[in-house]
Amino acid sequence: MNRKAKNKQAREVESLAFEKTKAEAQNLVSADGYVNRVCAALVAARQLYSLAGYSLHAYLQTTDYSDEVEMYLVNSMAEYSNTPFRRDHLLNSLNSLVVPFLEDEIKTELSGIEVVEESAIVSSEEAPSTTDTELQ
Repeated sequence: MNRKAKNKQAREVESLAFEKTKAEAQNLVSADGYVNRVCAALVAARQLYSLAGYSLHAYLQTTDYSDEVEMYLVNSMAEYSNTPFRRDHLLNSLNSLVVPFLEDEIKTELSGIEVVEESAIVSSEEAPSTTDTELQ
């Protein structure tokens, strides 16, 4: 068997393995409520991160702060998020700071003031719920 044929065969084997893994993962998310909630939390966390990053950028564009300040803030928060934390403190932060931030973002969007680009967030109709999270 020549080299091209071997490479093609290896890609086909990898593709089949990937499809099998993908199907197993999708079945797990569909069948296991805990895994479904965890995956929904992962999606929501990334969406929230995108929204917060975009909102910070948009806000700082209206100020005299440099791009370096924005980069410092983003990198510092990324580093801080990797430090040990307590779950109850996380919940308190979500309730006291994050939810009000998100509510303000929604009010701004609903009032017709475009702050977040359409491509930066997912509408509530498109956002996965804990019952329909699907792996891609």
